[in-house]
Amino acid sequence: MLFDFNGRRDPISTAQGALLLSYSPETHNRKVNSFWLDVAIQHAKDANAHAYDSASGLTERERTRRKRLFWCCVLRDRILPLGVRRPVFITDAHFDFGNCSPLNVKDLENEIDYSKVYDPETKRLLAELIATLCELAIVLTGVIMILSPPNEIPIASVSGAEFSRSWMLIQQTRSDLYRWYENANVRFPTPAGLGDTHESVILYTNLMYLYY
Repeated sequence: MLFDFNGRRDPISTAQGALLLSYSPETHNRKVNSFWLDVAIQHAKDANAHAYDSASGLTERERTRRKRLFWCCVLRDRILPLGVRRPVFITDAHFDFGNCSPLNVKDLENEIDYSKVYDPETKRLLAELIATLCELAIVLTGVIMILSPPNEIPIASVSGAEFSRSWMLIQQTRSDLYRWYENANVRFPTPAGLGDTHESVILYTNLMYLYY
């Protein structure tokens, strides 16, 4: 209701609220999650969150806030399509994944020692998990665009040079996925839970590999 009546006009707060609503358990309308994610992304762009690396005049706190918001949008825009098989909203044409720094542990440093839920060691591990998941999100961009292309034309329906380009993309994406797994498995061995790691780290590690 607040959204419908413009009760809150701050684009960052609106984007954050819409992201939460994109996790709605609504079962009667399968598009409601995508609707709220689209709202979140549009308001994040209104806040210039996607330009966190290049925008001028931002304090370090403001830059980090926008960076965290945008990467939350990216993560949701990879996880949701995996489940409902729809195209991503944020593609390489909308954001330069190759040259913009992904969310990392340094961006989350200021809250590691101040959590009321987790001890600093667990909080740092969770921060590293988020950073590793963001790296997976970059790889999943290519994966999902192969499975659910924006033009809605499946690879099986293309031919000739277009098919050759698609096949090369599949091979590259497979290689990128393997490389990501090899790097991630060094820090977060699978199956998780063999040591004395906090149960939340075990949960989110297993969830990350489930996405993989």
